[in-house]
Amino acid sequence: MPNQQTDKLSQTWAKTATQALQGKTISHVTYQYPEQKDELGWTTSAPVIVFEDGTQLIPIADEEMNEAGAFCIIEESIENIIPPI
Repeated sequence: MPNQQTDKLSQTWAKTATQALQGKTISHVTYQYPEQKDELGWTTSAPVIVFEDGTQLIPIADEEMNEAGAFCIIEESIENIIPPI
């Protein structure tokens, strides 16, 4: 069971994410160009969700952006992974 501090932290970050993403429309999904991953020092290219306003959602392995991450899409009982490549 989460404690009050963890619960408050979760609520804060959920609010931040909601403010950043709510109402946006996805334009397309692509992968980072080799130059983009090289700039970050990553060995793989992350999948990128690009919104109509140009905002990009890029999964990262950790909060220090040490490597590309994966998206996990859960739809009813089907689970799909979009991995870095």
